Amino acid sequence: MATALARIARKSLTTTTALSLNRHFATETAAAATASSKSITPSADRVKWDYRGQRQIIPLGQWLPKIAVDAYVAPNVVLAGQVTVYDGASVWNGAVLRGDLNKITVGFCSNVQERCVVHAAWNSPTEFRDLIVEFEAISVLGILLAACHQKYCNVDMYNENDVCNDINLTKSLLYALHLLYFGWLSLSRRLGLPAETSIERYVTIGAYSLLRSCTVEPECIIGQHSILMEGSLLETHSILEAGSVVPPGRRIPTGELWAGNPARFVRTLTHEETLEIPKLAVAINDLSKTHFSEFLPYSTVYLEVEKLKKKLGINV
Repeated sequence: MATALARIARKSLTTTTALSLNRHFATETAAAATASSKSITPSADRVKWDYRGQRQIIPLGQWLPKIAVDAYVAPNVVLAGQVTVYDGASVWNGAVLRGDLNKITVGFCSNVQERCVVHAAWNSPTEFRDLIVEFEAISVLGILLAACHQKYCNVDMYNENDVCNDINLTKSLLYALHLLYFGWLSLSRRLGLPAETSIERYVTIGAYSLLRSCTVEPECIIGQHSILMEGSLLETHSILEAGSVVPPGRRIPTGELWAGNPARFVRTLTHEETLEIPKLAVAINDLSKTHFSEFLPYSTVYLEVEKLKKKLGINV
């Protein structure tokens, strides 16, 4: 009997001790949590984090992507560096516009559809060709200048004793500058495409396309899975079929349909087809307005973060 009473007393003492210890530790834990919550004070210059896990706008050095007020850029699009999206343009889900080496412009009412990659190189093959042409032009102009100098002065070029008249020398220099000016204009019209990627107004770029250091003039359509390489030029009122590859430096003339790998001439577009090109861009622009009204500038995850801060007693 005495042994049973001792056993019961020992069990009750152990239970009472455990309960008191648990209560003590719980009180200390609550006090520590209260003290830690009171000690956390948000800084005035703290970083405003974007909780989506992906940054839409990535500045590189002094370059910051510029987006017009009424342009639609999907939440999971990446714009990096020298990128400009003009009024009414739309960049759809998953597209990447990387302007770290050169400028990228998306013109008025143009659209870059899903999973497109737009990039720009340091230079293009046309720029390299321009250097050769400019060197040849300078050489030819030097020969012309020497010929004009000899013609107007009527002296031997290699005779140091002959002295040219100032009026005749001025005439020869003006004549050489005249040739230089018109020669430069003709060269700039034929060549001189920049290395930047330029997408003009009313351009439709199909999904999964790749554009690199090319120029797309107004009112063009680029089919899905197309590739435009460095220095390529797509002139106005032209269509590139899906899956086409435009080699470096290739020019697609205005009003033509090209297709294939490498891209080749298929046929000339009709007048009705050229009129439908800007209508397609406008229709996609109207569709982007519906998406624009449904998306917030940032994700709604920040609401959960604010709830958590409020629960922990942190000032939001």
